[in-house]
Amino acid sequence: MARLVDLKNSDLKSELEERECDTAGKKAELQERLRLALIEECKDPDIFIFTGAGDIGLMLQNLSTKLEHKLKENCADLLENSTKLEKRFVKNYADLFENSAELEKKAREELYQHRRKALGKLCRSFRKLS
Repeated sequence: MARLVDLKNSDLKSELEERECDTAGKKAELQERLRLALIEECKDPDIFIFTGAGDIGLMLQNLSTKLEHKLKENCADLLENSTKLEKRFVKNYADLFENSAELEKKAREELYQHRRKALGKLCRSFRKLS
C-alpha cells in the first residue's frame, strides 16, 4: 500500500492505464496526471492509498500460508479427537458388554430364585393335598 508520492513509475503508469489516461512522460507528469484523475473521481490525492498488484499478491500469499497452517492444525486436532473418540467408543463398548453380561447373570439368578420359590410353593401345595 502506498500514497501517490510513493508510487514508482511502473505503478503510476499502471494506475493511469486503469483509468484510461495517457501513460507517457516523466514521473512528475505521471503523478500530476494521476492526481487530476483522482480529483475527477472525487478522491483526495493527498490521502488516497493505492493497493498495488504486488501488495495484493503478497497479501494473498500471506493469507494462503495462514490458511495452510490453520488447515494442518485443524487436521491434527481432528485426528487427535477422532483417536480419542475411538478409544472412548471401544472402552464404552467393552463396559456395555461387561454390564450386559452382569445384567444377564443377575436376571438368570433372579429367574432361578423365582422358579425355585414357585417350585417350593408347588411342592408344599402337593404335600398338603396328599
